[in-house]
Amino acid sequence: MKYRLLVGAATCCVLNYTDASTAWAQSAAQDEPNAAEIIVTATRRETTLQATPLAVSAVSAEALTAKGVNGLGDLANGAVPGMQIASFAGTPSILAISARGIGISDPTQGTQELVVPLYIDGVPLGRAQGLGLELIDPERVEFLRGPQGQLFGRNAEGGAIQFVSRRPSGELHAQASVEFGSFNLNHQKVRLDLPEFANIKLQVAFTHNQHDGFTRNVPKGVYSNQTDYGLLDSYGFRIAAEWNPTDRIRLNYTYDNSDTTDSQPYMSWLPVDIVGRTPFSPMPSGLYYPRETVGPLFNEAFKTKANGHALTAQFQASDEITLKSISSYREASRHGSSTLGHALVAGGSSKGILNSNAREDVDQWQVYQEIQAIGSWEHFDLTVGGTYFHEDVTDARRSYITGAGLAAGALGIAPATLAGCVGLERCLTAKSIQEATSDSYGIYAQGTYRLLDDKLELTAGIRYSDDKKVANRTFIAPRLLPPYTEATPSGVLPPQALFTAKRWDPAITVKYNFSPAVNAYVRYATAYRAGGANVRSSNFLGYGAEEVESWELGLKTRFADNRVTLNLAAFSNRLKNAQQTVQEAPTTNPSLTNTVNLPFAYTIKGIELETTIRAAEGLNFSGSLAYMDAPKYFEIPNPIAAGAPLTRFYQVQSPEIQGNVAADYKTPDFGIGNLALHVDYSFASSFMATPGGLLVASLGPTYKRPEAKTNMMNGRISLQNVKMGGVAAELSVWGKNLLDDTNYIYGFDGAASGAGFAAFVTPPRMFGVELRVTY
Repeated sequence: MKYRLLVGAATCCVLNYTDASTAWAQSAAQDEPNAAEIIVTATRRETTLQATPLAVSAVSAEALTAKGVNGLGDLANGAVPGMQIASFAGTPSILAISARGIGISDPTQGTQELVVPLYIDGVPLGRAQGLGLELIDPERVEFLRGPQGQLFGRNAEGGAIQFVSRRPSGELHAQASVEFGSFNLNHQKVRLDLPEFANIKLQVAFTHNQHDGFTRNVPKGVYSNQTDYGLLDSYGFRIAAEWNPTDRIRLNYTYDNSDTTDSQPYMSWLPVDIVGRTPFSPMPSGLYYPRETVGPLFNEAFKTKANGHALTAQFQASDEITLKSISSYREASRHGSSTLGHALVAGGSSKGILNSNAREDVDQWQVYQEIQAIGSWEHFDLTVGGTYFHEDVTDARRSYITGAGLAAGALGIAPATLAGCVGLERCLTAKSIQEATSDSYGIYAQGTYRLLDDKLELTAGIRYSDDKKVANRTFIAPRLLPPYTEATPSGVLPPQALFTAKRWDPAITVKYNFSPAVNAYVRYATAYRAGGANVRSSNFLGYGAEEVESWELGLKTRFADNRVTLNLAAFSNRLKNAQQTVQEAPTTNPSLTNTVNLPFAYTIKGIELETTIRAAEGLNFSGSLAYMDAPKYFEIPNPIAAGAPLTRFYQVQSPEIQGNVAADYKTPDFGIGNLALHVDYSFASSFMATPGGLLVASLGPTYKRPEAKTNMMNGRISLQNVKMGGVAAELSVWGKNLLDDTNYIYGFDGAASGAGFAAFVTPPRMFGVELRVTY
């Protein structure tokens, strides 16, 4: 049976995967003991998953569907061992992706690099804007853990994620689905493959996904814009073409386009005891989504758009050598604002009368070119290539005060410093505009030599990188009392932030095949994340590269007549010059942050276990468990100001224990089709989602910062393979977050509002039904 994926919206690519299992691909249990291996491209060439000496997880289309995964943001912590994927501030269109304790707390910035880049058929996406948008029916998605700097270049220090696209089939084939569910969910997907003509194959796909907000912003009509909290409305389409002028040449062209409207969920408020601050809550505290806001709020949705062209040309120069070119042009943008809710007010005495609104305007375009030569001989494989990446980004930030307190005479409140704001719907209190240009060149080579009857494999890789980023702040609100207007002239601009790096990153792997079913490997690798400048910094301070040096020991096994797969990986990451984002003025303005390089190195260690069991005909179990030993927090003199008191900030996205268990059962055909049942559970122990940054003296003996965790269960029941002439139908009933988990997924100290912690929580429990028809 065939399952296909379109990565819609900002990622828009189509994948095809043929497999009978419902588990993660790296552990996919076959219906027969010696069924075909899962193929991955983690080494830039096709290899079997079990034979690849890397910690890789690959996810099939059926597994994603069964787990209710429409986008990467639906993958709870624990679903991929060693990786954490979180919606930034709760919004689904932008993600913070971390791996093995190498994390990022603010992926929205146009001048800050990712630690786990996302690739579509070899093309990297430079920005996090749009990473969380929709997936529709995949072949596979590959999750590579550990430094991948040799083949994937800059910023792949934590790992990399690859979407491997399905090529057009050249046969008439169509699939359509419609889905309805909680919060007026309305979701459609259509894909059409056309018959081949003149050696050309074509494919088109479309998706639309919409649901109402989780919290209604009422009463309506008070402000010009009162978007509900947590809504989503996205469209995406993709066109793919393949031309084979000869049996040695293949050209693949794709164009994708997406347009998404979404809003941040309503913020929860947790009182926290901080010295000198009296805990209060302007709204009932706790981790949950209320049905309605406490009162009306100005709130504007975010508009995220992305589109891109890609052309891949492949030439089979000989039986041993393949030449390949990857060319791409992409654009992405995100515009909108969010009033963070009554939980985070403008001052400790206002208690919801004044509220904070933050606007983001990011526009990015990039070009990417890569040339590869891939050679395979009897005992030797060699991959060499060169890359060029150019990116231009404009990032504008505006802060506003809004709320009833700005209405003339409202409760008699007219703060002296904001006297000019009275009567305004929103009052502009801060504004900055930044521009950044990046140019990156890379040359890489990786070779594998096999000896001792191919039992011993020696792999060596190296990459040379020439990386440059120039960032300029082109506008900053002057140091005057607000309000400001768009016509207000800029204040004094800080110096240019410049980052350059010329470096070599090696990797060495030694692998031994004890038998066709058992192999072990040891790997050493280095990688780095480019530096930049923080757009939220009042001084636009620059920072340097973050570096990682990693050792990994792995064991991959199959036994019990290939019915059981058990893979183990142990790692040790040594981070140098780690980039840490800290709050610049947590007790007065928690939105101001700076990114600095820590003056010391530290180590993160861990173990990851993955397994699948084909227990009986049609019954499969899969699971993973990861342990990570990482520092919980750091206490150092505030890096923003010399001589400042000790400041505590936290290691992000580093749960000590995380894992996933899943069970799938498919009945035999009983005349009208077969039933398929799926349940999965993901968990993660407590961890910090954001770094914080409070003075140690203000913490007090009873201070305890809230911690995130994961407790997520999903389920699905499907009636499959219902035949109606030449059409096959599938009817499914599903549930997400069946336990109605209310743990927070992103949060920060709101000390300016009095003692407290602001948090966004897991999307609420949802149910739905889906009808899918395939021709």
